[in-house]
Amino acid sequence: MKLLKRAAAAAMALVLALAATGCDRIRQDDIAVTGVENSVSVGVYRAFQVDNTGNAMAYVENTEDLASQTIDGKPAAQWIKEQTESQLRYYIGVEAKLRELGKIPLTSEQQESIKESAETQWTTNGASLYYEPNNVSKKSFETYIYYKSLPPILLEAMYGKDGAEAVSDEQLLAFAKDNVLMASYMWVLKNAAVVSGAEEKNAALVETFEGYRDGVNNGQMTWADVVAAEESRMNSDSTQPKSSNKETWVNSKTAVNLTDAIKEQFFATAPGKALLVPDAPSNMIYFFVRFTDEQMLSYINENRTEILSQYTGGSLEEDMTTYGEALSITFDEEKLSVLSIEDIVIDTGDDEE
Repeated sequence: MKLLKRAAAAAMALVLALAATGCDRIRQDDIAVTGVENSVSVGVYRAFQVDNTGNAMAYVENTEDLASQTIDGKPAAQWIKEQTESQLRYYIGVEAKLRELGKIPLTSEQQESIKESAETQWTTNGASLYYEPNNVSKKSFETYIYYKSLPPILLEAMYGKDGAEAVSDEQLLAFAKDNVLMASYMWVLKNAAVVSGAEEKNAALVETFEGYRDGVNNGQMTWADVVAAEESRMNSDSTQPKSSNKETWVNSKTAVNLTDAIKEQFFATAPGKALLVPDAPSNMIYFFVRFTDEQMLSYINENRTEILSQYTGGSLEEDMTTYGEALSITFDEEKLSVLSIEDIVIDTGDDEE
């Protein structure tokens, strides 16, 4: 799962074409995985296999001859096979757990949402260009999206307000205060050293932001006031660098784009108060107005799955992987034998024009 997450965004951008070998023998609706209430077809298996073939490209030196490469000491084909089967066991486990909780079949709203998501991805977002040439039909893709949509539904079923192990707003708020960066956020790139009078101009810029910080912290300014004041500054002095802002900025405590020192300063700042980082990396100034408890709760209620996912720390994924592995799942090797990775050709964009 972690490898899939790591490469999914890049893989969707790849342009795939399918070699002729073996394609005619792939029957979309043949059952490839049995031992579960909803058997999985060859076409759905193929969608996950295509994903992992794309993922494998990040771990080999010669992407043009993937079949002869090794990953983690295993032949690439074996690695892809194990990744694909592991993912399917996980998603089948998630579905089985939802069925155990009485959440399968899904509600009509959930089914419609998944259907709309699949349609948008297939047509508007170009997923058909990625999967269809590799013998994944639209029907198989829709089922693939169904499985990919189940984990957040299970997360809510397990830990939602009415879940089997319900997590309260108070618990999520307490967690967010220590682990989720929630703020109104402004940043500006200071004048470069080559700019005439850069040192003096940057000192004046920092002084301006110190005024914003003090204004917020003594109750004389709101976030809206800061935005208005900054717009006035930029409009009145074209020599000053321009800033950007986000009214709602949320990041995990594990975010890699902030230093540990900045994170520590952030969490040491009281909710509703401002924090200025005048010497952030890359010659940046960061300015935060940390969310109040009320703002945090509002965000939590609107984005509960996101915060629940951080709250559980991936434990549900680990549990469902184990749960799926314990199920009596059988892969039909004879039917899957036609799904060779050599049938998939991935253009990584490395060729010169």
